[in-house]
Amino acid sequence: MELRATTEIAVVLFAALGVGSLLTLLLSGWIGRSWAARMLREHDRGHELRLKKNELLFDKEYEAASALVALLRQFLPNFHFPGMAWEAACNEIAYDFAKIDTALGEYLTRHGAVLPLEVMGLLGEAIGLTREHRFKITSEVPPTANKAAATLYDKLWKAEAEMLRLMRS
Repeated sequence: MELRATTEIAVVLFAALGVGSLLTLLLSGWIGRSWAARMLREHDRGHELRLKKNELLFDKEYEAASALVALLRQFLPNFHFPGMAWEAACNEIAYDFAKIDTALGEYLTRHGAVLPLEVMGLLGEAIGLTREHRFKITSEVPPTANKAAATLYDKLWKAEAEMLRLMRS
């Protein structure tokens, strides 16, 4: 009888151990799946937020690039006669230094947060040129202001080219 009782106890203990192991495996599987699902949701949420942020930033950069292209077209000198010399075109730009200074300042105020540092530097140098030479112009444009207008023109075109390069890359 002792053997039978011992066998029954062993079977019950073995069954309890098996059921306990099975419950532990099922519970750990459920906990693992729940944890993995939660981590995946958090990752997806983070990815979605980064995607929205990048989309918003791209929209703002596109708006800034478009505004810069439009702004620079306003600064182009009017050709008054065929074969107008570059010096005469630079004089036209120099006469507009005050207007260009104001327009670039407003542009930087509106779009400065999304501009690359290189473009910010070029526009800052362009503003510096307009401020340095705008008061030197009386009835005629002095050679230094004419040269500054040519340099300004180059800096603005470099800024535009850099913005467009960044938009296309």
